[in-house]
Amino acid sequence: MIINKINYKTYGKIADKEINLHSGLNVFYGENESGKSTIFNSIYTTLFGFKPTNREKHPYTNWEKNEIIFSAEISNLEELFLIERSLKSVPKLNVVQLSNGSVQTSRNDTLPFIKNVSDGMFEKVFYLSAEDLNAIDADTWETVQDKMIFNYGSDYLKKTSDVLLSLEQEVNSLWRKDKRGNPQINQLRDEIGRLKIRLVEAEECYDSIKIESENLERVKAEQLSNEILKKERENELKQLRKIIPIKELVEKIQALKSKIYKKSEFELIPYELLNDMKSKEDALGKLKVRTNQLYEDISEVKRQILPMSEQDKKLYDLSFELETLKSHQSELMRLEQEEHSKLEDVIKIGEKIEAQYRLLYGKNLEDGIKERLKKVQVLDLISLLQKYAEGTEANRISEMQNNLKTADTRKINYFIAILGMILMVLGFFFKPMQVVSFLGIGLMGYSLANLLPMRRIENSELVDLTSIYDQIVTTTHGVELPEYVYKGDSQRFLSKLELIITLLYEEEFLYEKRAQILAQKHTLEMQLEKMLNQADLETSRGIHLTLQFALLQMDNIISNIEIEKNKKIKLAHLNENYEQAMSEYRQIENDLNQIYDTISHFGDGDFQMGQEQLLRNFEIQNSLKVFQAELDNYQYDLDILGKVEVTDVERIEAEISSLQLKDKELTHVIIQLNASVENLKNKYNLDEIKSELLFNEEALKDVMRRRDELMVTYEIIKWSDEQFRIKNQPNIIHRVSYFMSVMTDQRYSQVLIKEEDNQYELQFVVDGELISANRAFSKGTIQQLYFAYRLAVIEAMDPENQLPLVLDEALINWDQNRFEATIKILDEISKNRQILFFTCHRSLAMHMDKQLGVNLIEVNS
Repeated sequence: MIINKINYKTYGKIADKEINLHSGLNVFYGENESGKSTIFNSIYTTLFGFKPTNREKHPYTNWEKNEIIFSAEISNLEELFLIERSLKSVPKLNVVQLSNGSVQTSRNDTLPFIKNVSDGMFEKVFYLSAEDLNAIDADTWETVQDKMIFNYGSDYLKKTSDVLLSLEQEVNSLWRKDKRGNPQINQLRDEIGRLKIRLVEAEECYDSIKIESENLERVKAEQLSNEILKKERENELKQLRKIIPIKELVEKIQALKSKIYKKSEFELIPYELLNDMKSKEDALGKLKVRTNQLYEDISEVKRQILPMSEQDKKLYDLSFELETLKSHQSELMRLEQEEHSKLEDVIKIGEKIEAQYRLLYGKNLEDGIKERLKKVQVLDLISLLQKYAEGTEANRISEMQNNLKTADTRKINYFIAILGMILMVLGFFFKPMQVVSFLGIGLMGYSLANLLPMRRIENSELVDLTSIYDQIVTTTHGVELPEYVYKGDSQRFLSKLELIITLLYEEEFLYEKRAQILAQKHTLEMQLEKMLNQADLETSRGIHLTLQFALLQMDNIISNIEIEKNKKIKLAHLNENYEQAMSEYRQIENDLNQIYDTISHFGDGDFQMGQEQLLRNFEIQNSLKVFQAELDNYQYDLDILGKVEVTDVERIEAEISSLQLKDKELTHVIIQLNASVENLKNKYNLDEIKSELLFNEEALKDVMRRRDELMVTYEIIKWSDEQFRIKNQPNIIHRVSYFMSVMTDQRYSQVLIKEEDNQYELQFVVDGELISANRAFSKGTIQQLYFAYRLAVIEAMDPENQLPLVLDEALINWDQNRFEATIKILDEISKNRQILFFTCHRSLAMHMDKQLGVNLIEVNS
């Protein structure tokens, strides 16, 4: 597994930062509190999740955003994964397999491909700091030796012999073969035997309890029968005592019924008749006031309703297309703004074209030039100007070559003429050499013949620039080019010319766009004018002003129509309420007249007398209800009333007294029997003895099961430790020897373990001699030996090189030679395992980079 990079959004003080890692040795350097610990914690969190999982308690929660969000890219078994972790309200993990896009989501789990190594093992084994090595110095040599022999260089593991001793002691506390002491199993067996004896005694006692309980139940049954008989007699007495007042109530009720006036007719009248009359009279008065008020409100609303003019009606009809009008108005305003914008763009681009033209040609842009410039093909012009420049250069080279050739010929002719003159002078002054003077005259004549004619370059040897110039003029469509273009400075001119042509086409496009906008604007204005004419609106003042005025009028009309509509709704509501009130008034008035007729009937046509007679009848009726209610509370049989005698009551009272006396005697017997049963039960609690016996038997099973588990565990650990030591310790010791040999320049060429009577001792081979490790060694040597053991254990625990090795200032106490040798070991290990080296010493980091070419990462706060 390789961590390729870590991307921090927010992690402690680190924000919006990416750190790229190599598969080999990565060196982080920076001052104290620059963020090295934060980076290590993020790597630990990437692998194993957040600790703690509460963002309020996590030390690396960002203070400003109150969250942690980061991601890492990890390669594992030729697959690429994106690990995303966040800590907000709860921790969250996304594992994205980039090859197929699959996503696994969970809370705070360890990465799926490193579940064979726990977080504690990683922190205690794969992470080594200067503090870990300095702690080794504080321990005795025996403790250090035990850590390396039994714990394989790690504080994470406990000494196997200590574990076996603890298991043996715990087994002996539960059970012993030699039957010495008093182990827990023996104690439980003794207690179970004692409880079984007590159980037999308790069962014998419970036979006596059974006999006493049967007697108690028999007496309770007799008492219950006596109680039932007593209640029956008491009920009979109660019924007899109720009959006398019932007789009196029946007689009173019969007398009152005979006093009711017109009884048969009165029974048909409701009890609430007089109250109904009063309430209806009150309701009738209130309704009269209410109907008068509603009539006045209706008249007032009718006066407030205003009619609508014909013009307003047309505008109101047009208001049904109000949204269309507003949409057209917005579109018209947009088109006007866009038209003004395009006009400004046309002006700006025109000014830019003229400025570029003046810059290139040195004069103002004339009419008709734009159309000719748009016809210019810049690519053809480039080719022709290149040919013209090449022809000019070729002609210049031909003339220069001809001039050089002419100069050489003249030098030769001058030399011949001078030689001829010398020979002629010699022949003139020295007679014997007169023949030579003729030769001099011939040479002078030859040279003069060559010097007098001036040789010119033939036209056939020069490039025809006139033809190319004519083609250039044709290509530019008569637009004259500046002179400097023909002299070789055409590249800048042509790029500017191409820019001008582009601007010309852009100007033409803007003109066309503006024309389209004007056409759309005209079409929209015609549509608006047609719509406004439907409402007889005059558009001579302009579509904009007319439309704005019409919209204001329509808003006002719509508002007024809504107001008038509300008035009509209010009027309809008032009319409806008035009709309902009048209907209710007539109904109540009709009901009240019927009540008046009923009351007058009971007075034989006199309303006042009828009302008094009804009041008397109602008073009698109320008394009857009270007596009848009292009578209804009794349950009685009228046939029994004549059979009851006073002597019956006295007889029943005497029988009840006798039953009460017998009940007291039975209660006394029950109390005695209960006391006897409780005494027997208190002597032996059978349920408690059985429960305690069951508990101890279960405890014995658990202890024996625990003993068996511990004995099996003891044998498994013992056998596993032996097998692991046989299989792995030679390899570990071999790797430790190799690391120590390299780190100490072969001074400690081999490390051995001496075993004698189950006692182990580390030994060094120094210069061919065995030396016990118990002798005094330097602090650095002890740390290097422990460091070598840690590296060997990591290889044994993680042979597939899944997890990175983290070193935090681990080599700070090394001397220069052993430091150089150690970093070579780290370089060798980094070929297969990723290493993260943290230091606050910049010089040390630079030295490692110079020696090994590491991935150097500077950490800034």
